[in-house]
Amino acid sequence: MAKAATTPARKAAKKTTVSKSAKKSASRPAKAPIDMTTLPPMIKRALKLTKDLEGITVESHWGYPSLKAGGKAFANVCREPGALAVHCPLELKEMLCEAAPDIYFDTDHFRNWPSILVRMDVIDDATLKGRLAEAHAARMASVKPKRARRGPVRKAK
Repeated sequence: MAKAATTPARKAAKKTTVSKSAKKSASRPAKAPIDMTTLPPMIKRALKLTKDLEGITVESHWGYPSLKAGGKAFANVCREPGALAVHCPLELKEMLCEAAPDIYFDTDHFRNWPSILVRMDVIDDATLKGRLAEAHAARMASVKPKRARRGPVRKAK
C-alpha cells in the first residue's frame, strides 16, 4: 500500500502546540458574569459585613461566587453545604479549628491550603466581620503594586 500524502494542513496540525497559559486557562471554568440579584445568602452577608473595606469585588472563583480584593479571592462559596471558605494562614487555621470546632472546620480538600471553612449558621456577625477583615488585609498585602511603565527616554528637541 502507498503511504498517504502529507498535506500542508496536516503538517501544520502536527506542529501545533498548546501554550502553558492556554492549558492553565482550559482547566479552569470560564468566568461567568455574576448576577448580583441571585447571590447566595452567605455571600450577601459577607458582602454586607465588608462594605467599608476597599477594593472588594464580587467575581467567579472556580465557578463559585467569591469576594476578591486586588483580584485575589479571600472569601468564597465552597462545595461544603452552609460553609464559606475564608483565606487564613495555616498556623492560625489550626488554632481556630482547635479553639472553636463548632464554627471552624477543615476537609481533606482544603487541608494544607490557606483557607478555613466557616459554618455560616453558627458564626455571629462580629466574629465573621473580624475574620473577613483579616483575610482582606492579608490578600491586599500580597497584591503587587503596579510598576510605572518604562519607555524609551526621549530627548528634548
